Amino acid sequence: YAAAMSPDGQLVAAGGWDARTGRHGVYLFDAITGTLKARAGDFENVILNLALSPNGRYVAATLGGANGVRVIDVGLAKEIAADRNYAARSEGVSFAPDGGLFTVADDGYLRAYDSSFRLTAKVKTKGGNYPYSVAVHPNGKSVAVGHVEPRSVEVYRAADLAIEFTA
Repeated sequence: YAAAMSPDGQLVAAGGWDARTGRHGVYLFDAITGTLKARAGDFENVILNLALSPNGRYVAATLGGANGVRVIDVGLAKEIAADRNYAARSEGVSFAPDGGLFTVADDGYLRAYDSSFRLTAKVKTKGGNYPYSVAVHPNGKSVAVGHVEPRSVEVYRAADLAIEFTA
């Protein structure tokens, strides 16, 4: 369900199910040769979205079920951070220019993490319990959240997750 490319175009991350283990992982491929460089994670549910950090050092994976978000160090091919305190699946994940991370989940929350992947803020979105996607403005000051029902987009201040407007 998920794939992402590093900003420099050198690495592709893909979420997938391993028939051998029956678990889900993140596969890291060289974008030029297609060579598998590493497999990371042993996740209990499907990977719904992936994002690579601006420096290409980390990949964030959001999971199905109430399994939250995981962060993998690309160089180590190892999970280095996780937040499992989600009440529903998470489909939206986006890195900020400073390396911070934002996620949305079907529990209705927008979450912000600092560049060390510590949860810094969590707010209930105004548009309902099904925020589907999240994107950070290139200047890092605003975060947009897309909703499935009702169809809407909300824009929040990245610094404190205060809502700015709804479209």
